Formats: sequence, structure tokens, C-alpha cells
Amino acid sequence: YMTAVVERPGRVFGPGPYGGNLIDFGRNDLREDNLGETIPFFQFGLTAEFTEVRIVNDGSDGQAAVLEAIGYDNLWDYVNIQSFMPELLSYKTDEHGEPSGLLKFDPIADLPLQIRARYTLEPNAQHLEVRYYLRNLSDELVPLHTAFGIDMRGAVEPFVSGRGFSDPGVDLNNVEELLSGEINQPFIAYQTQSHSIGVRSVDFLGDEEIDRMSIGVVGVALFFLGSKNLLEFLSSPGSLELAGGTEQGFGFDLYLGDDVNDVHVWSMGDASWGEISGRVIDEESGEGLANLRVAAINPQNGDVESAFLTDAQGQFSGTLPVGDYHITADDLTRTPDPGQSITLSANAVSEISISLASHATLNIEVQSANDIHATTLDHTPCRVLLFGSPQERQGGICGTTLSCDGNDAFRHYKSWELDGNTPYAAHLRYCNTTMAPDEALKVIPGRYLVVISRGPEYDILQEVVDLSTNQTHTVSGVLHRSLDSTKLVASDYHVHQVASTDSVVPFEQRVLGFASNGIDFFASTDHDAITDLRPVVAELELQDHLNTLPGTEVSTIDLGHFNGWPIEPATDKNFGDPVDWAGGRSRPTPGELFDLMRERGAEVVQINHPRSSSSYLQKLQIIYDFENRTITANAEKAPSAQIMHMNPALPLFATNFDAMEIYNGVRLSDAAPVKRDWFNLLSMGHKIVGTGVSDSHNNFTRNPGDPRTYVMLENDAPKDFDVTTYIQNFLAGKAFISTGPVIRITATSETAQGTLGDLIPTTGALGLEIEVQTPTWYKVDTLNLYLNQIFVNPGAESDDADYENLEPDVTLSLLPEVLEWSNGGSTYRYRAELEISSEE
Repeated sequence: YMTAVVERPGRVFGPGPYGGNLIDFGRNDLREDNLGETIPFFQFGLTAEFTEVRIVNDGSDGQAAVLEAIGYDNLWDYVNIQSFMPELLSYKTDEHGEPSGLLKFDPIADLPLQIRARYTLEPNAQHLEVRYYLRNLSDELVPLHTAFGIDMRGAVEPFVSGRGFSDPGVDLNNVEELLSGEINQPFIAYQTQSHSIGVRSVDFLGDEEIDRMSIGVVGVALFFLGSKNLLEFLSSPGSLELAGGTEQGFGFDLYLGDDVNDVHVWSMGDASWGEISGRVIDEESGEGLANLRVAAINPQNGDVESAFLTDAQGQFSGTLPVGDYHITADDLTRTPDPGQSITLSANAVSEISISLASHATLNIEVQSANDIHATTLDHTPCRVLLFGSPQERQGGICGTTLSCDGNDAFRHYKSWELDGNTPYAAHLRYCNTTMAPDEALKVIPGRYLVVISRGPEYDILQEVVDLSTNQTHTVSGVLHRSLDSTKLVASDYHVHQVASTDSVVPFEQRVLGFASNGIDFFASTDHDAITDLRPVVAELELQDHLNTLPGTEVSTIDLGHFNGWPIEPATDKNFGDPVDWAGGRSRPTPGELFDLMRERGAEVVQINHPRSSSSYLQKLQIIYDFENRTITANAEKAPSAQIMHMNPALPLFATNFDAMEIYNGVRLSDAAPVKRDWFNLLSMGHKIVGTGVSDSHNNFTRNPGDPRTYVMLENDAPKDFDVTTYIQNFLAGKAFISTGPVIRITATSETAQGTLGDLIPTTGALGLEIEVQTPTWYKVDTLNLYLNQIFVNPGAESDDADYENLEPDVTLSLLPEVLEWSNGGSTYRYRAELEISSEE
């Protein structure tokens, strides 16, 4: 029925960096990877380094199959709480060696522990037992904090009883709740499209009920045993006292079922149960509706107690503690179900029937005129958005008979993206819903503005439609390429999908999203994982439209995030064998890390969101010395090398990187100070390439490819272009950042002519010819030119230049002229000519 996979010993960097941990768990008939890793940890700074994994029993005798991993404590270098908040969380002692700060234990001190992990799978069991046994090898009492983590990356939605589909644990952005909030959540479920996984803490073995807290950290659930909140955890030397020579255990169970109710009930133990059985049907046809969610809601407070998934016939069944419930079903294509009340009695079956209103159907039959000089039409990818009034999805009782604050019973926001005024969106392979795999859009009847697009190089189609129940409407037309983008490659170098802990975008949807937005090339950059989407591009037959290379976002906890590409994944190691930025007790400095990324294959090393709160330039508070042409970290404000486990003899700031993000789609507010940094680096002779990236973690609300970077390339056809030349041109600076417009620049001196990235000698004047194109659905009006700008402190909120706006050296107004193309499309073209003297 189920398969569990334990990683072999040896270092493969990830949340559990030493092997011996569980890295997959699922049904035998489904080879889906929906479990990243399980991790035991202690003192919030140590974990188990398992050096041996052995088979205790293989299960061939009909008894339980048992694996055991054995090892000792070592630094959990995936985290470093002392550098996370140095002023608050640094371990300090007084003259007597006693803790003098908030932190009452040393999170990285070696402990005399032997650790055994025991994985037990009973015959015909519905769960896997995971137990950790800690033996004190010394004669002294060892106070200890114990905890475990579940990295459940993949296309899964977490479910917490009472809160519905919601991130587990405390929100890290809420400092007050993080320190003193009490969230005691022993059970979390994860729902996929085909099955559910439940996690139930069994705490300290043999002990009574204990305090515990859970914290959700970008997709990883952490369970702390013996403390009810982080403040209590930090201010005590340990929640478990392990006497010399003794052993103590803790752990959890993993359950596998069809839906949340399965794994919840199996994990609950004894209770007074009632059974529920029901069917969800279309109110007009009477047909059963498959794969819909049904919630059991507490009618007193609106809490979502459990959830079911309907089968192919629309049926669902399960078990709940006896009592009153409000039962409601959900289908995003139908008017929300107000639900109905039901009472469950012990040892009795209560039956219920739910009818949902029928939907309307929208078909798309659109072709693309891809060549501005030809009239031929093709079926190519496109993006469909329906703008309208989104329906509240608050579980029937919420918003009808009871006011529920923020209760989204059915859909996790990262997966379904229900916020905003676009209740429906789709990436289509052929822009024709009569051609598989494209499918018609099924929607709640109503009025919508339908917008069909293929990125900023094309025009758009718009139509207001009124859709009634069971009506089918077709939107047809032609998308025309509007911009002449020949010899330019539209690119994105920062994007996430399900291999990242904080993204749930399936690989296929990510590829379709780029193709439908007119991106020619992207590097896949999951957090501390290497994802190769070339096979997905080939499977979808999108090679003519899209090229890609694998890369990774090296996501350090100390000094920010850095992208490297191309990096080939190792097929025999977890997460593709990502770059080891932690290095045990000797963490590489940034300069060493950039070299490690190149050793792993990266030809491009990029600084990501440099001025966000915990990123490279901001964390180091770098100092520009223009007189001596040096750039250094601010020793008074940057974290110390010692607290980050780095070599203090080496500089913390290094310039051996190639690119930095100027426009990041998630952090556009950081653009002004980052532009200042970029100008400083250029003015000091560091030829760093500025990039525009989406940093998309979502499928629709953060569109992949917006903003983007254009790279000049003679042969720009995605299927044929030479990757080596493309990278060379990028590194040479033959690139520009864009939120849509295409720009071409020619510079001419008395002896030479060149374009972006070229170095042109001159002793006189430099003439610039600039051309910009936009489609006719948006315009530009101003050209700004900046010359050798420098800023004393780019990150400051006040400086020589205005914080929000960098004052240009030259400003020109632009007026459009309309160009008509042979394919039926048109563009706005803007031209400017100016001359710059060498003195400027």
C-alpha cells in the first residue's frame, strides 16, 4: 500500500544535511514526490549526522519492516538562529559562565549524544512510525530541547484542524506571535490531487501530554516539544533532562489516505465516533461530481474540523466525533454551497446529499500571427484571464449564518490564488480549447471581461461576456505580434516551482506560464534544489517557443540569496545535490561561495534582491570608498564572521559575481536603492549586469517573465540558439531590463560604433541613436539618461538624490509614431537622437 524511502548516509545539502532521513513517502501505485525530508533537531542548532543505515527486518517474514539509522549530533548548519537576529538571539555568558542574554543555552555546543532513528512499517498498516532515541553517553545530566521538522515540498496543501487549508504554525513575520503566541498543533495533514499525508506527533515516549508549538517556515513545519512558545523555549536550558547513561525517545507517525478525513481519523485514537456518507451532484443533470472538497465545519465558531474528497461518482464518506456539524461542498466553477446542518450520533451513519448549481463554459479559439512580415497563423500558447467579482470561498456557514474572520475552508492561497479580481486564469498550450491538452474554462455564471494575451510583444484580445448556467460561449480572434524583437531573447533568471519549499507551482504549469507570456529563455532556480525543466518543455512540444537551463537559488540564512546557472542536477542525490552554502562548522564567505557555485558549473552568479531586509548588500551595510576604490562590509553593523561560522581573516564582501537584480517582480519597492548600488559598482569599474526578473512563486498572480531581461543574440530562435554565445553576450552586458518595451541603442564616436555592452573609445562627442517599441495598448513618454552617478550610501532613506527617484542627467520627451506590419499588427515606435561630450 505504501512506500517509504530513507536517504543513504553522507552529506547532501538540504534541511537534513547528513543523510539517514526519510525523503519520500507515498502510495505504491503513485510515484509522486510530495515529501522533501524529515529532520530531527536539538537546541535549534544541532541535528543528527547518521553514519549508518541498516535493515533490522526486511518484512519478508510477514512481520514489520524496520530500518534503523545510527549516528551522533552535529551542527544543523541549514539554520543559524544567532545570525538570524544577532542582537536578540546571540548566546552570551557572564563572568561566571552563566547565560546572560535571552538565549539560555548554546545552540551549537557539542552534546554527548548517540542518536538512533527507527522507521517501522507494519504489515497492512496505514501509517509509518518514525522514532528517535537519544542516549546520553556521559555521566552528567544533559538538559535538551528536542524537535523535528517536516519539509513537505511538492504540489500539496497543508490542512490544520480548526483552521482548514492553512499554513501550519506561527507566522514568522508576526514577531509578537512568534515569541509568545501559543499554537499547540500536534496534527497536520497535507492534501495532494490523489492522496493525503498526515503527521501526528507522539511527543516524548511514555510521557503524559506535554506543551508543544509548531512554526511554519516557508513550507517547512517545525514541531518543538516541551515548550508552548518560542519565548519559553529560548529562556529555558531544556525541556527534557537526560540523565547520564539513559535513553529517551520522541517522534511522530506518518499516515497515508485518500483525503484529510482518512489520515485525521486514523491518527486520533479512541473517541466516540459517528459516520457520515454523502454524494455531491450537479443539480440539473444529477451526475456525481468528482474530486470536490467537502468540509465539516463547527457551527458554533466556523472552524473547519475535517475535509473529504469525492470519488469518481461524487461520493464521500468518513468518521467524525459525535456532535453537530455544518457540511458544505466546494467547486470553484460553481456558485458557493451554503451548506446544511447535520448531527452525528455514535455508531450510526448519517447520510447527506449536496446539489451544486451548474457552471457556464468558456471556449477559446485564437490563433497567433507570430511573424510581423507574414500573414501566416499558428496555434501557439496564450494566457487567459477573466476579470470579475470573485466569489467568497468561506465554507458555506461563514458569511451566511456566521461571521468567520479569514476562514478559507477549502483552498490554500498559495495553490489557488483566490485573492484579487481575476477569479479565473489559464495558460493554454494551443490557445484553442478544442485541441488537447487545452480544456474549456468552466466558470460560475456571470459577467466577465475576458483578456487573452501572449506577453508584452503582442497585442491583446478583450471581450465582455455574459455567461448563464449551462451556456457555452466561444471567444475567437487573432493575437498579432506587435514588436520587432528580432535578435533579442526575452529571459527570466529567477523563478520557483514545487521543488522549492515555498512554491506549489507544478512543473508543467511553470513551463506553460513562461510560454504563454512570450518568454524565450528561463533558468529554473528553486531554493537549494536543482530542477531541470528541459524534459517538460520537450514533453509539451514547446521547443520552438522556449529554451531553459537548470540552476538554483543558493538561499543562505546569513547573507541573502544568490542564483547560479547553468548547474546540472545530480540524478542520484536528493534535491539534485545543491550547492553546499553551509559547510558544517566552516561556512564559506561570499567570495568562497561564488567560487563554489562556479565549481558546480555556474557560468552566471547573480545577487538576488540585494536590498531586501536579509540580503547581501543590506545585511552587510556595505561602505563605498570612492577615493580608494574599495567596497567593504560595515564592521559595526554587519553580522560578525564568527557568529556566521566564517573565516574572520577573509573579507565578508566580494565582487566576484556577474549580475544583480535591479527589478525583482516581488520586491519592486527595493529598486531605487538597488539602482544606486548598481551605478556605484559600474562607476567603480565593476561591469555587473543588471537584470529584471519575476521571482515568481505563483502560477498567475505573480506572472513569470514580468519583469524580464532581453539579451542580444544573432540567432534568437529558442530551439536553435547557441547557449554558449547567449551566456557570453549576457556577461558582456549585451542586455537590458524591461517591463515590456523593446529598446535598441547605437552609439557612435569619431572612430567606432557599438551598442549595449560595447566599450567605445572617444576623445570628443558620443552620438546616441535610440529606438523604443511598444504595442499600441500601452505607451512610454520619457527617456532618462544617467551618466557616472555615485551615491555615498545607496541604502539610506535620504541621500544626495531623492530616495524614490534617481535624478537623470538627461531627460527627453518621446512621441510615438504608428507602424503597421504585414501580419495585421501595429506598434508604437519612438526615436531619439542626442550627443554626449566626453567631458560629461
